[in-house]
Amino acid sequence: MELPFIVVDQLTPQQERDWHTFFGTEGADRPRDIEEGIWRRTQEQATAAQSHWRPGDARRRMVHYRYRYGLATTTGAPALALRQFYLYHHAAAPAEEIGAHWETVRTALRTGGWKPEDGGWVRGDLRATPTLRSAPHPEDIRARRTLPSGYACLDVQITSSGYVPPPATRRRPWQVLA
Repeated sequence: MELPFIVVDQLTPQQERDWHTFFGTEGADRPRDIEEGIWRRTQEQATAAQSHWRPGDARRRMVHYRYRYGLATTTGAPALALRQFYLYHHAAAPAEEIGAHWETVRTALRTGGWKPEDGGWVRGDLRATPTLRSAPHPEDIRARRTLPSGYACLDVQITSSGYVPPPATRRRPWQVLA
């Protein structure tokens, strides 16, 4: 994927005015050119009715994304483009499940045209950085959470080249989990 990635090519003059009116508003309550979301699924006694929790089960999955949009110059009218990309996926489960998940991720990277580079994987303007670790996760230690013996964790972060998410962004899914 090359950035900026054109989402809507050749905006009409009205669409361009709407962009500046809504997304270019100074003093807005938040940066309006950013789309962000978090999804999590945990296995814990408190959510047993929704998660089908069983004693000793502490599986966990989280996805956090943050996209930044902007206008891009094209040969004609301006275009709406994805300018910055951040995706974080975390999973915790028994080590053999995480090992199988890790193999699925590695296979997807290889078959998807990603190339190994400096401890991560690169494709176009994107960089994937997977981290496989035995439990506990550093964020579990910080929050004084424990995982059962034999658990492992896999983190996969994908960012646009050169983008380093600030600590507040990286911590956000863990704050939601808490």
